[in-house]
Amino acid sequence: MVTYSGGEFTRQFWTDGPPVPLIIELLPAGELKVLRDQLEVQLQGSGSGLDDIPLRAFLEALRLHLSPQTSDRFAAAAFGSIVAENPGEFTGQVSWPGDVAGTVQASAGAISAQTHLGHLAAGNPAPLRPADVRSLVAALQATTVSAPWEQVLGFAEQAL
Repeated sequence: MVTYSGGEFTRQFWTDGPPVPLIIELLPAGELKVLRDQLEVQLQGSGSGLDDIPLRAFLEALRLHLSPQTSDRFAAAAFGSIVAENPGEFTGQVSWPGDVAGTVQASAGAISAQTHLGHLAAGNPAPLRPADVRSLVAALQATTVSAPWEQVLGFAEQAL
């Protein structure tokens, strides 16, 4: 079973050996491309009896995840307060027009973010796909930001 949650695609399968009976693994880009191609072929054929709306939504999530182009996720973002939660780990507030707010978490090993309507509570940040990391880099390079945001920029550039 392949699932998409929190910006990551995982595969789950049963095994009869140790250490655990259920294995969950992150799917690498190569396997995601194969899955995308298989879904495209399946959806081009005649009806299989399956509801194809969820399959099309899953296929679109795959396409976006694998897209080599820079997204526009941070194009209109305003970068607000930022704190160093731990040495080398930053959490910054971001806002967009239309009462959209969000959080970016960054360290040398990971860049994640979440967005929500301003009047709702924040959720759990999810890893950013490469297209969104490129958008973050472009937005931070295009504006004057504080030193901690400059460090986030450095982490994001390293992630590419």
